[in-house]
Amino acid sequence: MISRILPLLLLHLFANTCKSQLKPGKFSAIIDGLKITYTVKGNGPVMMAGHLNSGAIGYQLRLEPMEKYFTMVYYNPRGTADSDAPATIREYEFEYLVR
Repeated sequence: MISRILPLLLLHLFANTCKSQLKPGKFSAIIDGLKITYTVKGNGPVMMAGHLNSGAIGYQLRLEPMEKYFTMVYYNPRGTADSDAPATIREYEFEYLVR
């Protein structure tokens, strides 16, 4: 999953950054046919925070001090928070995620 979603999310963020600076707020992108949600906070160079199977809220709380130095992008992987879940449980297996 990370190998498929992260590059697409980075491309989406890069495209938005090229147009203008990232704006704080809650956003979503359609990646691999699923809505993936993310939150942007802070200022400075972009730093992404997320995990394969847990939502962004824990990262937002723990990494809040980094927002003074970085534009933090906290993303919710598939099936967490408001991000869409895949159609089958198999799509969470490591073999699928690597592929």
